[in-house]
Amino acid sequence: MRWMWAFALMWGCEGSIVFGDKDDSGTDTATSSSSSGTTGTTSSGTSSTGTTTRTTDTTSKPAANPALPGDFEVYVDTVDIDIGPRQGEAEPVVETRVYLPRGAKGGSPVIVFNHGFNMGPADYASYGQHLASHGFAVLMPRWDEGLFSSRTHVELAADLNQMVDWLDRVDGAQAKLAEAIDASRVGLAGHSRGGKQAIQSGLSRDDVGAIFTVDPVDSAPPGGFFDDRDYPSMTPERIGDLTVPFGMIGAGLGSEGFVPCAPESDNFEQYYIHSSSPVWLYVFPEAGHQDFTDPCADAPSVVSCSTCSYSDQPARYRDLAPILMVPFFQLHLNGVVGYQDWVDAPEEAIEDVPILVTHK
Repeated sequence: MRWMWAFALMWGCEGSIVFGDKDDSGTDTATSSSSSGTTGTTSSGTSSTGTTTRTTDTTSKPAANPALPGDFEVYVDTVDIDIGPRQGEAEPVVETRVYLPRGAKGGSPVIVFNHGFNMGPADYASYGQHLASHGFAVLMPRWDEGLFSSRTHVELAADLNQMVDWLDRVDGAQAKLAEAIDASRVGLAGHSRGGKQAIQSGLSRDDVGAIFTVDPVDSAPPGGFFDDRDYPSMTPERIGDLTVPFGMIGAGLGSEGFVPCAPESDNFEQYYIHSSSPVWLYVFPEAGHQDFTDPCADAPSVVSCSTCSYSDQPARYRDLAPILMVPFFQLHLNGVVGYQDWVDAPEEAIEDVPILVTHK
């Protein structure tokens, strides 16, 4: 079940924009522990039908329209997080992009989003912005792996586990971050290889509330032969052991392209077929695997996008991914039942592109 990924020919487009937190006086400050952040800014979301105040009884909280930006201003920072000794030769400090909702009452539920192979957090900035505007704290670690420096999938899953463990001990220079998050409500997410990383980590934990992946791929890195002990297959071998609510986007064109990024034997269909947890599958038949990244959605190029197939409207599919994540995590992390219809039948609201929805 091992295929080459088209990411072998792809270069991540990591950005350099960094924003800062603000202290109570309104002065920009850094929240980085191992290094200083830079002067920050905020961006405001469009007001939706929801409320900015979290209530104790979340089941009665009104459901905001997830297709619109949420009620919260979002501020962004890049922090260096020491997750402790890691397997292999990796340094303990992980550079992490953090998106936080300004003005949220109490700690916000946390979503740890994992980038795809040879990509980086900046390639998914739109996800962090949209999710945080709806009240989620989003952490996007930059895992130190890529085409010429790859960590094994076992190591990456262990890295993610250590990141989630770190949420319970945030302190020191990041005390304000500790105040902003609720480590008892954690969701995992990711695209492509990052989706597998989220699943692999979730299989070993009992404190993750939900998992949402975007066109997850079970394959090992491109080229060569790899030891299954380092790159264990999750489907069909292990996915049946997953018990938490599991959402998944599938790209109908993901198995096409010069070298398929998501070959049929390792793609979303296999995860769904062999899953026994409560699972929701949202398939966009005309979407490509790389549609769901910011670079390929906003300015597709031959270098970064053409080896994998992508559609004629990638920006629309990219935008729909975090839109689908919002109701899923609102329902399963916050218990807001008003989002149930969006989780079960988003096709009633998404009319401009074909979507096939199934769940079990």
